[in-house]
Amino acid sequence: MHGEIVAFAVCALSHVQRNDPHRVRRIVERSRVRAHPVDLGVTESTFRECVLGLRDYSRNTELDVSVVDLVDVTEAEVEAAWDFVMSLPHQV
Repeated sequence: MHGEIVAFAVCALSHVQRNDPHRVRRIVERSRVRAHPVDLGVTESTFRECVLGLRDYSRNTELDVSVVDLVDVTEAEVEAAWDFVMSLPHQV
C-alpha cells in the first residue's frame, strides 16, 4: 500500500507543480502499481482538504520549504489535479 499511495501522491503533486505530470503518469502506468484514487479509497473531499492544507501542515510541523510554500495552490489547481489522478487507469 505504501508504494500505491506514493504513486498517487506523486502524480497529483506533479500536476500541481506543473512538473511534467504526463511523464510521471507514464512511469506509474508502466509500473502497473495501483494509483487510481478510487482503488485506494481516496475521496475527492479528502484530497481537496489534504492538498489545500499542505502549506499549513508544512509550516506547523516545521518541514523544509517546498513548492506549497512558494506558490498559492488554488481550488482550480486542486480540481485539475483531481481530474488528472481520476484519469489514471484502474489496476486489479
